[in-house]
Amino acid sequence: MGGFLLFQQPSGQPVGLGTLEFRDGKGRITDTQTDAGNLLLTWSARSGKTSGANYDVKDGHGHIPPGWRVVFERAVLTGAQKDSSSGSGRTKKIKQGGYVRWKQDDETDVANRYTAYLYDASKDKDYGIGEPDAISFKFQTEVVAPSRAANRSEIQIHPDGKKDGTAGCIGIQTFRDCVSIKFILKRYNALKLKTEVQ
Repeated sequence: MGGFLLFQQPSGQPVGLGTLEFRDGKGRITDTQTDAGNLLLTWSARSGKTSGANYDVKDGHGHIPPGWRVVFERAVLTGAQKDSSSGSGRTKKIKQGGYVRWKQDDETDVANRYTAYLYDASKDKDYGIGEPDAISFKFQTEVVAPSRAANRSEIQIHPDGKKDGTAGCIGIQTFRDCVSIKFILKRYNALKLKTEVQ
């Protein structure tokens, strides 16, 4: 099995919506152009925050640096990366984590969405919808030489929990896309990732 991931980061503001693609790796390179092969799957993703600096500024919250990386799973979510909850029954509250996507966030009918990125069972609407269907994961990326880290480390692929961008990671935007990309990343272990700025 072959293939690789291609993330296309829009130029301009770091938080611009980009695409993460799964390519079959059967392209060709010539003197004048590169063919990335056939597109198998595509997902909507963001990298960086609106307030982000250039991609090569350490801790600058800009987008992921261009170049090649290898991707592997990191299973343990920490701190604010995961959901937190308190109470039980009608007093239960669940606060959405930064690396967690809830299916309810993507509902087109507002009656099926919570009022915020918080489940509050004391509210009849939230209680009627029920507790969130959640997906969470993080896959680490490591630079492949001769690409450079550009002063950036700990860049990952994970759900963009509140769709407010990332600190430079690739944040997947919808619950459905999160399910799909997690399956691909687990099945095709150690995929390579190429990042380009459009």
